[in-house]
Amino acid sequence: ISELLQRYEKPLEGDSDWKACADVLTEIFRKRPDLLDIVKNKLGHVVQIAQLKGLDGSPLLVSNTHLFFHPKACHIRLMQLFAIAHELIMEQKRMKDAPFVFCGDLNTSLRNCAILYMDRFVPKNYRDYRECYNGFQWQGRGGTMFDPDSGYDYDFPEFKLPDSFPVIATAYPEYPDFTHYIIGFHASLDHILMTPKTSTAELRFIRQAEMPTEEQVTRDTAMPGPTFPSDHIAVVSDLEWIPLKRKGSTE
Repeated sequence: ISELLQRYEKPLEGDSDWKACADVLTEIFRKRPDLLDIVKNKLGHVVQIAQLKGLDGSPLLVSNTHLFFHPKACHIRLMQLFAIAHELIMEQKRMKDAPFVFCGDLNTSLRNCAILYMDRFVPKNYRDYRECYNGFQWQGRGGTMFDPDSGYDYDFPEFKLPDSFPVIATAYPEYPDFTHYIIGFHASLDHILMTPKTSTAELRFIRQAEMPTEEQVTRDTAMPGPTFPSDHIAVVSDLEWIPLKRKGSTE
């Protein structure tokens, strides 16, 4: 992801429909060059994209990631999601409009950073983005901090994905109350998102795994514990992959 973000250190050339969004990133980094250094050189970023094909040759993309965890780094997670979105679209074009499934520990709710995928738009100074953008710092060796008196005083701009970015939906109709539960904090941070329909295929929900209740989780105070050995709960959804007939095809 750091390599992807480096593409936007300078404005994109040409008539790319991603140019306006990339230009916003360029301006963000211009005002906070230390943030660009943090993203490029301090943090690790990974996204895995698998290119799959059905028995009839129909393509499908499945991707997974784990976004940065810091509670005051929503602006960084947003930039990570932008870079992933751009890469997914590039892969989708190479795979002839393949549908995709995007999942992972996003360390955000669907109404925070992930709203970028659901609505393709994040308003100016949304939630605490302005506070995070100005206050997030890198301290010493391998450490992060939040300083509300950092001296920076910038608005966080509105953020848009181009209209070419496909419609995204959750891969389960019943949104869990939480996927992460520790003492003092619980939220749904782990997600499965999908493109319900492209020109090549549909993805349809069949069923989802049952999630534990708060009562079950808190029997051992919180997670992790003897019953739930991780601080995250697996989100599982069965989808039906339905390739669509191609134009002129007799299949």
